[in-house]
Amino acid sequence: MCVVAAELVSSNTGLGYMIMNARQFGQTDVVIVGMLVIGLIGKVMDSLLKVVERRIIKWA
Repeated sequence: MCVVAAELVSSNTGLGYMIMNARQFGQTDVVIVGMLVIGLIGKVMDSLLKVVERRIIKWA
């Protein structure tokens, strides 16, 4: 979450920059899509880490 927040504040590229730039120009649809993409990436990463955890730690 800290990485996403840092990207929103001080980045020149990436999803955070796209969201902040769209916010300044009133492009609500781009802001919402950016937020959904960040959420989707987070969910996929969480699911992958759970799979890795189950394979490494047998009792989990």
